[in-house]
Amino acid sequence: MIGKIFLTIQKAIPAAMLIVLYAAGAVMRPVIGPEEYRNWLAVPADAGCFAVIWEWAAACGNVRFAPVAAALAGVAAVWWFVRLHRPVLAEPAAVLTAITGLWYFCGTSATVLMFWSAALVWAVLGCSAVVTARGTGRIVAAALAVAGIAGVIAGWPVLLRLEDFRQVEMMPLLVIGSLPLLLLVSPVYGGWRQVDMRSPLTRTALAGVVLSLAAAWLGPAGLPAMVPFLAVIWVLSLEQVLAEPEGVARFNRVLRNWLVVVLLAAMLIFGLQLGVRLKLLGGDWRLYRQPGKYVMVILIAGITVGWWRFAIREERPWQKLRAFAVGFSILLLAAPTLLTDRTLERIAPAEALRRVVPHDGMIAAESGLLPALRYLGVPSDRLLDIGGITDPAGAVQQGSAAGPFTVITRQMLPPAFPPPARRTRLISSGIRIWEYDRR
Repeated sequence: MIGKIFLTIQKAIPAAMLIVLYAAGAVMRPVIGPEEYRNWLAVPADAGCFAVIWEWAAACGNVRFAPVAAALAGVAAVWWFVRLHRPVLAEPAAVLTAITGLWYFCGTSATVLMFWSAALVWAVLGCSAVVTARGTGRIVAAALAVAGIAGVIAGWPVLLRLEDFRQVEMMPLLVIGSLPLLLLVSPVYGGWRQVDMRSPLTRTALAGVVLSLAAAWLGPAGLPAMVPFLAVIWVLSLEQVLAEPEGVARFNRVLRNWLVVVLLAAMLIFGLQLGVRLKLLGGDWRLYRQPGKYVMVILIAGITVGWWRFAIREERPWQKLRAFAVGFSILLLAAPTLLTDRTLERIAPAEALRRVVPHDGMIAAESGLLPALRYLGVPSDRLLDIGGITDPAGAVQQGSAAGPFTVITRQMLPPAFPPPARRTRLISSGIRIWEYDRR
């Protein structure tokens, strides 16, 4: 009896972990991504057909409730679909989907990116299940397919308007977002050759990957949409790997290697900060302005390593993946707070502008920086979009007649603007500030 209770608790840990992970992501103060700095209660310009959902979430007090619900609905769809074919793999596939960085961060950000991604996942899984399901399951599959196809078609213009992830500066974020799938590439490669390619589960996953790649060529929503299908492929491969002692040893070896990487990275960060505090290194090596942040790095690394060591000692195959998932979720939960100040200032412009934004006068800024300025409380009547200024010299003269006029860009000052009185560059973020005095 006690053994059954303990086993039930162990199975419930991943579900509880996912609830905590996504709940925390929905209510914690946002720190990354330019879309986070929108006017929270206003429908964003790229909401399109999803505006109704956005307004519903705003009425609930937090617009991030909507993408969180979409992300969890996608996880539930993966669990339901895999359960139709291989019940033992349903939980691992759902957990691996939920803890992959691209899916988690898109699901807990104030963005409509997750809506279209979830719709594509529903469409593919629903259409496949209509063919294979029976009875009530076929009705559920048909409803899921219709909802998914409707979301994909209605949201197509939204997909094309979203920021493109194919830019070079986005590649590091994509690599980080692909964890933990990248961490498990080695054991997955060993089991991929033994996967049954004729299985409906495998064919559906491969078809989903192809469709997601095609969508990713047009807009970024295809990238997170690929995550559930890759998770299914990963779990199918891990099933083959963990069925043999050699595969279990390979899985454990991978975890040991990453365990060392996490510990070394934490100690390196701690050493750099200690060197700065002891005057052994200059201020250029300072990663955080608040000392508590690098102490937190050590704490999070210790918790993660503890769960991964538990995964290594565990003999039951899927319990290994559960323990790995719990440890990785700790990293995801703390990831925004572990970003260095320079990285934060570069990808979250409000953090860089907070200390230098002028308190009066007109501000002309690039469209990508306007949401950050609004987030900082600058009234809309003081903001101008540089792209909409047809007469720069006249705009400067008119603006500076009433007070200081400031131009904020990430590039050089457009040539049509007159020479400013002062120039300032925020080195960490690359933001340039051009100031004109009152005339």
